[in-house]
Amino acid sequence: MAGTPGRMRFSPAPGWSDRKWKERTGGSGPAALRCGLDARHLPGNWSSTDNALESLAFFAKDVVLAVDDFCCGGRQYDVQAMHRKADRLFRAQGNTSGRQRLSRDSTLRPARPPRGMVLSTGEDVPMGQSLQARVLISEVPKDGSNAVDWDQLTACQKDAASGLYAQAMSGYIRWLASQYDEIQTGLPAKTSALRDLAYESGQHRRTPDIVANLAVGLDYFLEFAASVEAIDDTERQALWERCWLALGRAAEAQGEHQQSQEPTQRFLELVTAAVSSGRCHVASLQGSAPSSSPEAWGWRRNDGLSSSAWNSQGHRIGWVDGDDLYLESQTAFAEAQLLTGSSGDSIAITLPTLRKRLYERGLLRSTERRGGKGRLEVRRAIQGKRRSVLHLNAQALYPQEVAQEVEDLFEDQDRLPWDEFAEKEGIIADDVS
Repeated sequence: MAGTPGRMRFSPAPGWSDRKWKERTGGSGPAALRCGLDARHLPGNWSSTDNALESLAFFAKDVVLAVDDFCCGGRQYDVQAMHRKADRLFRAQGNTSGRQRLSRDSTLRPARPPRGMVLSTGEDVPMGQSLQARVLISEVPKDGSNAVDWDQLTACQKDAASGLYAQAMSGYIRWLASQYDEIQTGLPAKTSALRDLAYESGQHRRTPDIVANLAVGLDYFLEFAASVEAIDDTERQALWERCWLALGRAAEAQGEHQQSQEPTQRFLELVTAAVSSGRCHVASLQGSAPSSSPEAWGWRRNDGLSSSAWNSQGHRIGWVDGDDLYLESQTAFAEAQLLTGSSGDSIAITLPTLRKRLYERGLLRSTERRGGKGRLEVRRAIQGKRRSVLHLNAQALYPQEVAQEVEDLFEDQDRLPWDEFAEKEGIIADDVS
């Protein structure tokens, strides 16, 4: 486990914003991989109230707190409530802060931030890109090379029941305490070096902080094991390399979870789904069906008339002209949000922020200066009117190309970073349009 600058902890605490999340596929195997390897004695459960989980996380000081069975079901409200509960707990852990409250006499009561490490199981993962960036998600498949080795797990359960793991942890804590000041002094530099190594490796780049904090705890534990001659130097190095590789693979898989929740990609995927399903459509600059692949843009043939007749479906959200796509941002955003209504998986940012994110990801083909300020929406003469629209590449609405386009354009060095662009063009935070 790892400590933090300023005050040594035997588990994550202030400054250590990492949790592990096990996506459970059923059965007690994944639950038994945590929490003392005993699936029947877990301290927390997601059926508990928000305040109960907050209290548990506060009282579980310097220890691992297991919260079992994150499973979303029932009505939309129930699903949203479960995700809000997860957001509250994990965000408090990541920010090392608790909810502030007032007492009856309106004085400020002491906050109760999490003081240990939250370790959870679930059949689903919490929503939101920023939240998932604070959580290490580890899936447990039923079969394949990464499936649980049930024979090995049974042996580990027996070791835990006999007290071997408790004995090892006791020895580790005594070893840490004997050199508390020395470890405390060197911990920040060691963590920083591992963070840089994680970022430079590429494989760990998406979650360098999580990787670094887990790795530094591992390194200290291996040092302890070698000092008591439980392992020799060769075994120590082999274990380090094996675990570093495993952390890299976990971080690489983490990228898929984070990418699926990236707001701009999510927005474009939802707009694509809305158009292809006929909930809305994109027209030519003249307001008629696009000359190329009208079906892909939300148009359907009128079987009662000639084969060249096309009917638009739903609301118009934009126009297409060759490789150029012009979106009415408010209409497109509203359609995307409507499509998420049944699942509760909404786009968790506002429209002005979405426009800014589209720019940051390099997905806007052009911007313009208007009224003395830089504008992310451009004006175009469309269907006899000048309209303010978002100018994108027409291929952005094809989901198989969205992810690669985002990745490629994000590395574009010719495009000013948002802060520099905003300062140069005089854009203020509340005027992103």
